[in-house]
Amino acid sequence: MKVLVTGAGFCKPVMAGNLEYLRSFADEVINFAAARPHTAEEIMGVWDGVDGIIAGLEPYTAEVLEKAPPTLKVISRYGVGVNNIDLEAAGKRGILVTNTPGANSMAVAEMTVGLMLAVVRRIPADSAAVKAGRWEREMSVGLEGRTLGILGLGAIGRHVARVSGALGMHVAAYDPFWPERFAEECGVARKMSVDEVLRVSDVVSLHLPAMEGTFDIINRESIAGMKDGAYLINAARGELVDMDAVYEALKSGKLAGYGADAFKREPPERHPIMGLSNVVMTAHTGAFTEQAAIHMGRDAIDNLRTALETGDCPTAVNRKKGPL
Repeated sequence: MKVLVTGAGFCKPVMAGNLEYLRSFADEVINFAAARPHTAEEIMGVWDGVDGIIAGLEPYTAEVLEKAPPTLKVISRYGVGVNNIDLEAAGKRGILVTNTPGANSMAVAEMTVGLMLAVVRRIPADSAAVKAGRWEREMSVGLEGRTLGILGLGAIGRHVARVSGALGMHVAAYDPFWPERFAEECGVARKMSVDEVLRVSDVVSLHLPAMEGTFDIINRESIAGMKDGAYLINAARGELVDMDAVYEALKSGKLAGYGADAFKREPPERHPIMGLSNVVMTAHTGAFTEQAAIHMGRDAIDNLRTALETGDCPTAVNRKKGPL
């Protein structure tokens, strides 16, 4: 089999073992990974004759997939999100799309909690002041006894719930597929609606996929229903948040702070929100730990191999056959 690798993590030295593993069964491996997502034109320039792609965030639109080589049978996503892939168009061309759910969940949960602490405890602003020679000891809000509202209680949301509980926080949550046993074991409040979670939470953390019904779920109307002085954390998808609405809420004091590791456009365009001291932003690096990269890489390779050898895969997101 001929495999094209574009997932960003594969350009890092830590992935040498995974590449060696891939080469142990693939006839030809083209490692085209780079630190930034490739354009469609760049991918089309190197994909001739490939059987499978271990994909990053490059766009696989319907128009792009129409030009795919007839040999292409699998796009194995290095990561969880598949917003950059037209799943219906891929299925129509007989291209199976897989992803790696759970492989990076702990890493993203760590980033979420890190952003929460950084924003609520004003860590970046205080650090900048000390480095500039200022000794400013403004009292911050503590997390103990506060309520964390989690929208999306999947693998990442559950890790965040556990860690937040250890910090002495109360946890309220919304999820359309309510994990009853987990909620009971971890003391998560009763199943709530989105509006209820927003109304009772001191900190709101987003862990939903970007899809119809969740786009701009944080908007002027939903922010109006939040507690005055609440904090918002988004280490999920930029499409979940109306940035202009958040900026207005931060300026008015409705929101006390915002932490973001995801944006609608990446890298993001300049926005007035970036000039606010109560905003912490990172370059979508939540999943960028050595452990997560290794786990995701191995899972993406195994998915590719399974799909090419059997015609299906348990983590297929656009087509499943048989009992899977």
